[in-house]
Amino acid sequence: MNNRSLSVMSTLGILGPLKERIGPAFEAQSGHRLAMIYDPTTVLLQTIAAGRRADVIVAIDTALDALTGNRTLLPDSRVIVARTAVGLAKRAGTEAIDVSTPDAFVNALLAAKSIVYSQSGASGIFFKSLVERLGISREIGRKAIVIPKGFTAELLISGEAELAVQQMSELMVVAGADIVGPFPEPYGAYTHFAAAVFAQTDQPELAHRFLDHLTGEPAAEAFLAAGLEPLGRLGSARHSGSSPGGSDGWRA
Repeated sequence: MNNRSLSVMSTLGILGPLKERIGPAFEAQSGHRLAMIYDPTTVLLQTIAAGRRADVIVAIDTALDALTGNRTLLPDSRVIVARTAVGLAKRAGTEAIDVSTPDAFVNALLAAKSIVYSQSGASGIFFKSLVERLGISREIGRKAIVIPKGFTAELLISGEAELAVQQMSELMVVAGADIVGPFPEPYGAYTHFAAAVFAQTDQPELAHRFLDHLTGEPAAEAFLAAGLEPLGRLGSARHSGSSPGGSDGWRA
């Protein structure tokens, strides 16, 4: 294994497949270690604003707009990687919950004794705005548990919350959490993830090799297994069908 590592800032939304399959496969293939920094996209942006850099970033697609515009990232390097729906989870073994229709979804939110979402996560920001539009923010606010960042489904396992809101790929990371389902139309939302190379990297060739790996066939299979729809050069060609739930136009 080469002593030179590739530093990667990554959103929590793809932590599962990146940590378990995609990252180790790249290390084995390239001979270089990955130095990973995992945080919500909003936290990564704050880190970059404070002056920290890496070789590669994987984050919510639209969050990279300003970074490519001011040349913090190499504009031509940006690639779409995958997307996932925002959804709900419950603790394994508890009673089934129906969120298949808009009415059932709202009723499930109102019936839950407690709901947890992330303050800094894109899914939490979206959820807060959604319940305001639905006119149920007061009811949800009385029982909401808001965490700064991290995996909301962990509070299901500890018994602190009955329902967890987050991107499906993040909910699936937590053992013992059962996916209830994505938000139904017209309340659904997709989060798109993209990757790009930092302009200041001193190993651009290796960084681009990592992007190729992220958009290749093995990564596509890993994304699918983790609740994401691959949108890379090979993934989108083989898996171009629609994913369950969510609306394709959401912007974080």
